[in-house]
Amino acid sequence: MRASGSDWWQAFLRDPLSPRVSEGNMKLAKSSYRPVILTINGEYMGIHNIRSKINSSFISQKIDLPNNEFDMVEHGDYAEVGDLIAHNHLLEVLSEDLSVQFNFDQVEDLVNIENYTT
Repeated sequence: MRASGSDWWQAFLRDPLSPRVSEGNMKLAKSSYRPVILTINGEYMGIHNIRSKINSSFISQKIDLPNNEFDMVEHGDYAEVGDLIAHNHLLEVLSEDLSVQFNFDQVEDLVNIENYTT
């Protein structure tokens, strides 16, 4: 369950809406959600979102990849699954001038560009 923390008034709609906006346009795995009214011992606690947890099991099931074939990086500096080697390499390549065909080809080798452009 997700209460959206300190930005609940913004995240309440943003969190479930973001994946829906890209649906059909991008081939990304999305987390399911359902808004619910939460009561604890009869006391109203507000509207919350029940969401699928995004972890290695979620990625393995939605994208059909074994755990040892992907990295999950949080905040750019922590690998929840795998390591930071491929992530850091991608950042290096992206920092190059992508108007140079060789540099763009390197990005294309690392990223499924079609997922972000169709």
